[in-house]
Amino acid sequence: MVVLIDPATVKHSGLHIERSRRLARYVYDEIIHMQAILTALIAVGGTLLGSFMTYTFQRHTTSRTERFTRAERLRQERMVVYSAFAGAVLEFRYAQRERIEKRRTSHNMPDYQEAKAESYRRRAAAWQALYRVRLVCDEPQVIILADKAMDLTASMDDLDTREEVMARTTEIRKSVEEFISASSSHVR
Repeated sequence: MVVLIDPATVKHSGLHIERSRRLARYVYDEIIHMQAILTALIAVGGTLLGSFMTYTFQRHTTSRTERFTRAERLRQERMVVYSAFAGAVLEFRYAQRERIEKRRTSHNMPDYQEAKAESYRRRAAAWQALYRVRLVCDEPQVIILADKAMDLTASMDDLDTREEVMARTTEIRKSVEEFISASSSHVR
């Protein structure tokens, strides 16, 4: 069997091959172009994802830092307020003891009046310190102990004998120590 090739078919086949080559070249160029676009899109997407992740981590870190800073500031403020209250109550106790002593022993009325005025100043300072404790403390037991120390000190002027005063002085000191022990867990 002999196959005859028609010259028109060969010419047509050459055109077909040329068209196929051009089409292949066009497709290849488009693929290269699409690869460039795809690479650019991946780069932009990666950049956006990286920016979003950085923003998320920074926001989380900032939030954690703010919470820590706030907690540390509150801890320091509580330490100052609690120790100021303890000092104010002990100073008020001393002023009360002096007032009672002057009332019992002094025949000089101005000395007693001066001790009474000092006692009132110390009482005002102690009340102010107690109010600050109530503002910064969120533990009811600590506030109860602070109130107890203040009440014991404020009611000292009802005492008459030296033994009663000394017993109350010791009771106030113990009450202040209980307050400090209970409040210390908030400042550690």
